[in-house]
Amino acid sequence: MKTNTTIIDAMNKAIDSGYFEKDKHVTDVRFLIEQPINDWDRPVFAFFPNERYSNEDGLFTSYSHIGQHCACAIAYADECEEATSEQYADLKAELEGLGYNLNVLNK
Repeated sequence: MKTNTTIIDAMNKAIDSGYFEKDKHVTDVRFLIEQPINDWDRPVFAFFPNERYSNEDGLFTSYSHIGQHCACAIAYADECEEATSEQYADLKAELEGLGYNLNVLNK
C-alpha cells in the first residue's frame, strides 16, 4: 500500500508543480454529473465529445478523479446533467495540470 501512496503523491506533486506541458491542441470537454445509482454520490466527470475511445460506434473518451481515462457511451453522456463551474472546478484544474488545453462546452 505504501508504494501506491508514494506513486499518487509523486503524481500529485508533478501536477501541482506544472510539470506537464500544456497541450497546443484544444480539447472540447463537457463536465457532467453521473446518473444516480441508489444513494451513492454523483461524481462529476469530463466527457470529450470529439475524442473517440475506440473504433466502436458511440464510445468516446471520458475522465474522472477515480478511474481516470475510460470509455463513455454518447447515449449515457446525453442523459447526464451538466455540472456547474463550481462542481467541475477541481476536475478541470486536474486536467489542466496534466497538460490539457480545454474548451469547456458547458452552458
